[in-house]
Amino acid sequence: MFKKLEREYAKAFLEYELAIAEGGRTRQHDSDELKKISKYFISTTNRRLFGMYCVRATFDSNPALVSDLAHQVKCSRNAMDKMVSECEQSEWIIIDRSPAQHRYISAGSKMMDAWQSYVKFIRPMSQATKMGQVNTVIKTLHALALLDP
Repeated sequence: MFKKLEREYAKAFLEYELAIAEGGRTRQHDSDELKKISKYFISTTNRRLFGMYCVRATFDSNPALVSDLAHQVKCSRNAMDKMVSECEQSEWIIIDRSPAQHRYISAGSKMMDAWQSYVKFIRPMSQATKMGQVNTVIKTLHALALLDP
């Protein structure tokens, strides 16, 4: 039974990923600025991770140290400095500098608006799949000890 549930979840996740990929081709953005932000952050894996870590730092009210971001993204310090510079120039991030000149990064309001727009875009796609229902069944069966973890 578990293999069948795993297969159903894998199918639902595939449908979700396909919907995002196909929808991204025709997605209408709320503004040219949000479109520009979206294009920047989906252009490379490093940019995507950097953007998501900045958004998380803002949600958590805990700005991220640039060196920590470079470590999390697994990129060179030069690559991180370039992304920070590009995003600062575009006014997408907020940089707080400590007295020791350490830079702490969080997402600015434009970037947070872009994230909320993205979430609004993908929500109907995730709701249209069986992913949530199948995952709930799997979690419930684990909780009832009817499936091995």
